[in-house]
Formats: sequence, structure tokens, C-alpha cells
Amino acid sequence: MLTAMFFFLNFLAATQDIAVDGWALTMLQRHNVGYASTCNSVGQTAGYFLGYVFFMALESYGLVTLPGFLKFWALIFMIATTLVAVLKSEAGTDESASDEPDRGGWCRHTSSVVVGE
Repeated sequence: MLTAMFFFLNFLAATQDIAVDGWALTMLQRHNVGYASTCNSVGQTAGYFLGYVFFMALESYGLVTLPGFLKFWALIFMIATTLVAVLKSEAGTDESASDEPDRGGWCRHTSSVVVGE
């Protein structure tokens, strides 16, 4: 049962990762698409630092407990998600632009081979 739960959670995390990467490619302007992977890497590193190193430092001084830490970040995630849902709007595309963002290098050549562009 535990294996099935972890498989399901990893499946959801992978699905979210793919969806967010796709969303980032549609939101970013063509000349900023290259920054998507940089932001992803910086975000993962910051998340690891806050979730482990920062928590361990605060917990070792008795400033926070695990339940309190998790409740705090759950609240932050809910607020951030609500703000994105309310304040972020999708930009329309102009008709002169291509439907696909410029993915650059290898991806561009692969899609032309697979799709036949």
C-alpha cells in the first residue's frame, strides 16, 4: 500500500512538473524561453534549502516544529496559488506569430522530423 501511495504521489508530481513547464513556455516571450530551465533549477535549489536546511536550522534552535512548519508552508502555497489564479491572465497570441514557442536547438529539429514541418 505504501508503494502505491508513493507511486501515485510521484506520478502527480511529474504531471505537475510537465504542466508547469508547458505553461511557462506559453507565458514567456520567445527571447525569454531559455530562462525557463534556469528558473526551474533555481526554484528546486531554493525549495530544497528552505525545506531541509532552513527547517533543520530553525528546528535545532527550537524555533519551529515540523507540524508548524508544514502548516505555514501550506498556507503560503494556498495564498500563492490563489493569487496566481486571480491575478494572472493568459495573453492572447497574435496571428503573425507561430503557434509553437521557439524551443531552440535539438527540440526544434526533432519536432520537424516527427511532425514533418
